[in-house]
Amino acid sequence: MDKQTLAQKLAALSSEGESFENGLRVVSDGTEPPILTAILNEIDMTVLPRKLTFKMNGSEISLVAGGRRLRGLVQASKDITGVMGVLGKSISHDAPDVIDGLHGIIDQFTAAAGELTVVSDEPDAMGGQSDAGLTAQNLAAHWGVDLNPAPLTPMISFVRDCGDFVTAWVVLKDGSENTTGGDGAKLATLRAAIDAKWDSFSQSVDQLTGPTGFICLNDALDEAGSVAIVKTSSEAAILCYASENMANLHSAWSKSKL
Repeated sequence: MDKQTLAQKLAALSSEGESFENGLRVVSDGTEPPILTAILNEIDMTVLPRKLTFKMNGSEISLVAGGRRLRGLVQASKDITGVMGVLGKSISHDAPDVIDGLHGIIDQFTAAAGELTVVSDEPDAMGGQSDAGLTAQNLAAHWGVDLNPAPLTPMISFVRDCGDFVTAWVVLKDGSENTTGGDGAKLATLRAAIDAKWDSFSQSVDQLTGPTGFICLNDALDEAGSVAIVKTSSEAAILCYASENMANLHSAWSKSKL
């Protein structure tokens, strides 16, 4: 991917955005991705502690996630039964009854597929450590869900391997595919910065010579954090990270196989 193409594609990201319905972010149209896959994907992309409230067909459930792990159920609408055995209880390998009970609740929630939306808020319960709960991959294994029907691209694998160092990201493949992830609020800030500060970002892209490149823009998002721009011959990414993690992020890049 040459620098001019990279610049044009990244500059266009701010206009692509995401789908919203009545102010709520749409994560599934009811078919693609499958509802349960969409829920697990949101958990997998949630780095900072957040309460994720999913709504569909008049029903809703609220889950607390963080560190790309599900910590537990904190709210469900009255049409869903069996909630009291799971509500407020921590999800862990040591509590298979809670895992199974939550699966039953989500089965009720997803029984009549429709447009699925999510709202991300500050959690008011079940904060805990970043390693508390179960990962989306753990839950997918318990519940028989295939989260990765297609192999991850090298760039997306790199972003995921960065763990908590990266809080939001936008990835392009072959100059056209737009894949985003991370904390919803951080991602919105990153998109706004791409739009407002593209001239500055573009100048940084011009410094990336050769088939691969990595550059950090400290405090590019003001108080929201910093930006790294990463590229290979076929993929590119803009990553949001906390300024104090610059050395860790650069180390991850140095050790990667990109």
